Amino acid sequence: MWGENKLLKEEVTYSPELKYLMKLWQRATDSNDTPAQFNLAKLYLNMKQESANKKAVVLLKKLVNKSHTIIHTDAQFMLAQCYENGYGITKSYQQACKWYEKAYINANNDIYEIIEEKISKELDAVLDKPDNNEITSELIDCVTEAAECGDIDSQKYLMELYQFGGGCVEPDNEKVAYWAERAAENGDKDAMYEIGSMYLYGWSVNRNPEKSFYWLEKSAELGNHKSAYLLGTQYYSQKQYKKAAEWHRLSAELNIKRRNILLKQFYKK
Repeated sequence: MWGENKLLKEEVTYSPELKYLMKLWQRATDSNDTPAQFNLAKLYLNMKQESANKKAVVLLKKLVNKSHTIIHTDAQFMLAQCYENGYGITKSYQQACKWYEKAYINANNDIYEIIEEKISKELDAVLDKPDNNEITSELIDCVTEAAECGDIDSQKYLMELYQFGGGCVEPDNEKVAYWAERAAENGDKDAMYEIGSMYLYGWSVNRNPEKSFYWLEKSAELGNHKSAYLLGTQYYSQKQYKKAAEWHRLSAELNIKRRNILLKQFYKK
């Protein structure tokens, strides 16, 4: 009898991992805690068991229909992964494309909603357009000479200058195409996107889907999220849903990484 009482008085101990899971589950169910639900879904997926995957999908479907937050975007991406790979749900590349695309678009919303002013300044810096008074024929001659000699910054400058015009320069899409292709050949991923788009739609160049996909794929592989997104939409329109899902996944990944980098920089200041 004494031995039984002693056993009853002993406390049951749990591993730190199990304690974490129990607390997370309690928070996710009792308080409807969105971060807890998202972390619990990630934990379920990491278990790599079908029963756990199904629980993750249930949580993710709740999260993607809630009001927009960063977690909302990430949950859309994870749900797309479940559809693409058949984790806890019937595999569907079309559904994967749908949710990857939503995650891609919402990653943009995350950026502009949280740090709109910072992004506006960064866009101005990227364009780096000098005042109209600074653009003279002498300057254009100097930059063109450098560009013809292979200077990539000069090539990109002329590509952007002829897109928008300024000073003594009028917009000229043919020159945009020329300098975009030169900069693309020189390895610039943004120029690859520009010339790839122009070949896709036939803007001031003969429409050439083969060249378009060549440049867009190289650009996406180098990290241009817009190229990956455009490839996803093109393969989807051709009903090549598996390829479309692959490119949409990459576009969402790149845009979410871009968002995370910008947010990290923002919160440091």
